[in-house]
Parts: sequence; C-alpha cells; structure tokens
Amino acid sequence: VSPDGKRVLAITDRAAWLQADLQYDGDGMLAGIEHADLSPMIDIDGKSTVAPRSDSESLTIVGNAALVGFERQARVMRFALDGNRSPTSERPTVFAAPQAITRQPSNEGLETMTSLEIGRVLAISEGLIENGAMTAWIFGSEGRAAETLHYVAAPGYNPTDATTLPN
Repeated sequence: VSPDGKRVLAITDRAAWLQADLQYDGDGMLAGIEHADLSPMIDIDGKSTVAPRSDSESLTIVGNAALVGFERQARVMRFALDGNRSPTSERPTVFAAPQAITRQPSNEGLETMTSLEIGRVLAISEGLIENGAMTAWIFGSEGRAAETLHYVAAPGYNPTDATTLPN
C-alpha cells in the first residue's frame, strides 16, 4: 500500500502485478478498489516470466524498487518502480541475496519479506529448516554482508507475510 494509502501494488503466485486505487468509506474504512490492472512481470530476458520461474511469493518495496522473492527457482528479483510506485518496463535484475536461498525446498522458499531501515530487508524461508528453526536473513545494503537468523514459528503456523511497523 502506498504511503498515502491510496494505491496498492501486489503480486500473484504466478508472476503478475496487481495495481489498483483503494476506495474508503466515510469512516475511513476500506470499501473497495477501482482501476485495477493485472499485468505480467517481465523476466531478465524482457519477456513475461513463465514456469518454472514464475512462482512469485513475497514482495517488499525498497526505495524506488520492488523486490520479489520466488520459489522453485529460488531468487530475489529487483524491479524498478516509477514515481507512482508502478513497475517500469525496465528489465529486472537479480538482487544480491545469500547463496543459501538456493538450498530451500522447491515450493517452500522466501514466503516473507519486509523492508527495514537503510535499505535492509528481512526475508524468512518457509522450508529451509536448521536445528528446528526456519532460516531467515537480513539482506545487507551498501556492501554489507547478509546476516543469517533463525525463526521458531508457533506450532501449526508458518510466516506468510510481514510488515515493518514505525516503532
């Protein structure tokens, strides 16, 4: 959701962007969407992203870019955004993530990402388990190395999304 709460940028599980204007009622509660657009993500070759590379799972915004985590062919892609926070036609690039993300089970990858301060990103793997805990990373910025963390989920629960709160 844009900082002003007026637009949403989301992803599907099949490498598509959903963009829409958010509508609110008189009490400020979300009431609907308008001007929805569903469009394919382009891959590094400039064409639509297709299987097996199309299993998009997580999204976070860092500056003027959208970072998208993918399963099956595990990677994080960086997509340029315009001034309205819409993806541009520029070809995406591979974001420098730890090599360990390639060890994730095929359909249990980076289910969760959120932006932290100074361009850093918290990413949690759904299926890379080490010593009974899910593996997570804080991706570095400006040449900083990624940090590896471990997350113990409550029984029966897996992280499926995250957001960074102001505090």
